[in-house]
Amino acid sequence: MGINEGGLVQIKEGKLIIHSDDLPSLKCRFVSGILEDKDGKIWFGTSTGIIFYFNNNSFHEIERSDGYKLSSNPSFWEIDNDNNIWICAIGCLAIYNGINWKTYNVRDGLTRYSPLYDLHQMKDGSTILITFWSINKYDAVKDTWKEFHFKYKKMFPDEMSVAFDKEGNVWIYNQKNFGVFDGNNWKQEKMELKGKIFIDSRNRIWVPEINNLKLYENNKWTDFKDIIDAWKILEDKYGTIWIATKSDGIISYSEGKFYYFREKDGLVSSEIKNFFLIDGNDKWAIIDGGICHCSE
Repeated sequence: MGINEGGLVQIKEGKLIIHSDDLPSLKCRFVSGILEDKDGKIWFGTSTGIIFYFNNNSFHEIERSDGYKLSSNPSFWEIDNDNNIWICAIGCLAIYNGINWKTYNVRDGLTRYSPLYDLHQMKDGSTILITFWSINKYDAVKDTWKEFHFKYKKMFPDEMSVAFDKEGNVWIYNQKNFGVFDGNNWKQEKMELKGKIFIDSRNRIWVPEINNLKLYENNKWTDFKDIIDAWKILEDKYGTIWIATKSDGIISYSEGKFYYFREKDGLVSSEIKNFFLIDGNDKWAIIDGGICHCSE
């Protein structure tokens, strides 16, 4: 874990080890991001733009002579399925394949100035960067970028959501842009949503809103206005949809019907603070006043 301006703390065999003087440089003390690659290396990003890693009980700083050319604070880190490291800043990114670094910027087709929201590998092996303005697709074979624009743009949208269906398509909502990207085509329509997209195992799209629950199925939207204050949606291993609300308890949906669980059904309170599943069906709810558990 990072300590603000103080270096790093490592927990090893139950003991705390503080790393400060053994870091490559003083600038390495300002750690802002940590991740582990598939080879066991621990990578660190800093607010000063320095990148370094921990391997074989020692730290190693990445120099510009190694090919790393980002000078600003990385805003996003990710490791893809091929163990490549993607380090992104506004308007530029660096990719490390374990041997070489390669840097890309707006001249290579990236969106200018727009912060990165998500990174995802498509079913054809290509990688897409989703920003607040567009989708950037990277073809590793051709070493080229292609940009797919959102019709409505805003630097920091009020609501942005990304989800993936079982075919590997990406569904995106961003500032009235709602659509699907299949790896080659971006189909969008004007739509205003006020919640995060959730896609279940039947490829139905659910969007919880303050005064409504929206369902997108067979290219058609259905509104359930009796469902209020919904904020989180999960699906158990049997395909039942579970909806947590801020004031109306927990609601399940199965075979076209909604079922309500409130205080009279055993909840300590109908104000659900958090809700999650363990092993696909073990339901836990953190509630204003306690914790509730329901198995089968």
